Amino acid sequence: MAITYDQLVTQIQSYAQKNDAPFISMIPYFINMGMERIYREAEDMGIEKTVTGIFAAGSNLVQKPPNWNQTVSFGYGTPKSPLTNMTILFERPYEFCTAWMSSGAVVQGPPLFYANNPSEINPYSRFFIVPAPDQGYQYQLIYLTLPPYVPPGQNDSAFNNNWVFQRAPSLIFYASYLEALAFMANPEQLAVFEKLYARALNDLNRQSRQRLVDRTADVEKE
Repeated sequence: MAITYDQLVTQIQSYAQKNDAPFISMIPYFINMGMERIYREAEDMGIEKTVTGIFAAGSNLVQKPPNWNQTVSFGYGTPKSPLTNMTILFERPYEFCTAWMSSGAVVQGPPLFYANNPSEINPYSRFFIVPAPDQGYQYQLIYLTLPPYVPPGQNDSAFNNNWVFQRAPSLIFYASYLEALAFMANPEQLAVFEKLYARALNDLNRQSRQRLVDRTADVEKE
């Protein structure tokens, strides 16, 4: 059974038995921090997204999605078969890519490597690929997303539609309430809810691993 943002707020207040303004004002922070913890520790495929795009011929730079957190797979196809028989790019340090370019290697051609671009003000905003594409290949990026962060009262549906709220309501409650307990300096309950959170997280990760095994088995059958 899914949970909504408003229901989660009410549940945190009910368990904490606190209705004072300072505590209530901190609840959005508790939820945001709870989401961050789950995104760090869960092995669930629900935080994975896929985007496609076109390489700009002659450019080493590729824009990342705004909610990019970590790359799972980055590859491209041929003009005739954009997303089949894909070439997978290998991740390398930025220094490797720049040294590779200056070593007399081909400047433009089918890309081979990619790196995060630390030369930018925001090193997580674009990829650096080498060689620079010699044509506009279609690429596919599979990546892990950042957890949603929503200021109080602004578009709470970003949480309501999130996979954690839809599939793991107990987990998001335990994670958020742990933040509340730390705020209230309640070590006794903190230890109890750490165990509840760990059990819910292990259940979710076990289900995720089983889905991965099932998916692999289906692929092998085909």
